[in-house]
Amino acid sequence: MVQHISVVKDAFPIARVTILLLLFYAASAWISGPQSAVFCMILASIILYVYFVSKKLGLYQSLVLLIPFLVLFDSPLFAFTAFNLRIWYAIVVVGIIRKVILLLSGRVRFSGKKIVPIVFFVVLSVFHFIIDDQNGRLSNIKYWLFTIGAALILVADLKPVFIKQKRFMLGYILAMIYFVTLFGLVQYAAVKTGLGQRFMLNPSTVRPDAFFSETTWYASYALFGLILLFYYCTHYMKSTGFLLSLTFIAAIFISNTRNAYLAIALVSLFAMLFFAGRLHLPFSKHLAKGYFLLLIVISIVISFVLPLVADTVANLQVKLSLQDASAMGRATGFTKSFQQISASPYLGQGFNWSMEDTIQSAGTAIGAKSFNLFLQIFHIFGLLGLVPFVIIVGRRLSWLGLRTIALNSLEYRYSFYFFLAFLSMSFFAPIHQHSAGVLFLAVSAWLGNEKINETKN
Repeated sequence: MVQHISVVKDAFPIARVTILLLLFYAASAWISGPQSAVFCMILASIILYVYFVSKKLGLYQSLVLLIPFLVLFDSPLFAFTAFNLRIWYAIVVVGIIRKVILLLSGRVRFSGKKIVPIVFFVVLSVFHFIIDDQNGRLSNIKYWLFTIGAALILVADLKPVFIKQKRFMLGYILAMIYFVTLFGLVQYAAVKTGLGQRFMLNPSTVRPDAFFSETTWYASYALFGLILLFYYCTHYMKSTGFLLSLTFIAAIFISNTRNAYLAIALVSLFAMLFFAGRLHLPFSKHLAKGYFLLLIVISIVISFVLPLVADTVANLQVKLSLQDASAMGRATGFTKSFQQISASPYLGQGFNWSMEDTIQSAGTAIGAKSFNLFLQIFHIFGLLGLVPFVIIVGRRLSWLGLRTIALNSLEYRYSFYFFLAFLSMSFFAPIHQHSAGVLFLAVSAWLGNEKINETKN
């Protein structure tokens, strides 16, 4: 099916949209408290949709474009009914129905290489759907519809838009992440000044969560934004990207999330290893110059700032020592996971899950909702599913790495970075069950598409 998308020549107005959203939400929170975010989300969604349609991006594509905005609102405040449904789920359902209709009519086709692994895991999931209890069946459906389904809809239906309007699309996603990152910094400042109850559902913690259910997802998006900014700056915003990067770095620091630190370390390591003997960090030379200035600024202001963030520094030391409840819970989680898996190592134990599969002291889920992506696949599908899954992931990662080296392609390189960051974070936190993971995979797939290198915009 040929999709006719008008070319948007203008860049997405990152600064204006970010400032307007931030002022809108901050003012609403100040007046009505954090609960006002639901009304703000709906109103902003309508305005964004009208804006996308006015740019002639198409009625359906404009609807799908709302997903990167709506997934930013993930706390229980934005969940409805006992099934914790989100508003963006409705868009995914519309997209899946549309895709099924197009497939049945023969207007859309999947290549054999892409459809075989999907059919394989669908068959395994159907098998477990038959033998699972009701909760397992609901989890089965939810994963396929709103995790895998959401990723497929974003990748497939927004790929034509991304190819023709890469700058517009990246600017839009960057603006959304920058907005939520700034709001988290506002929360941090509010807590430090005793005004946390106006901006946070849980003002007892100094770690910001923006509109997410926990700080981990705030850190994930800040990391996502930082990597995306590095790519964006190499093309479009070479002189001002440094200032934006400071926001993401500050957000990652105050979030005190080990996963984000690990992902940064891995991405930087592979950035240097791609070219032996040649330092090629994942940011432009303009950003590099800015970081020398940053060192000077830090040396001057650190004596003033350090007392204000002393508690954050103390928490960081605890995190890095691996002696906190979260780290101990993950260690216990690995042990208990393998004990569970040993009961059925070949066919797996399906999607059944209960609160008993949680290490209460650390809030660490294991089993079918494991904090670790590979342990989750192992638990659900057994070795029958884990082995091909590891092969698929390994082939994709190695293919992106080899294409990066062979072609010296910036797009393949950053596709690799996003995929690597996703995998590293999914080893210790369930980003694979979260909207952040969906966006990581979508952007990685867009940049890793061969047509991107043929289109410069």
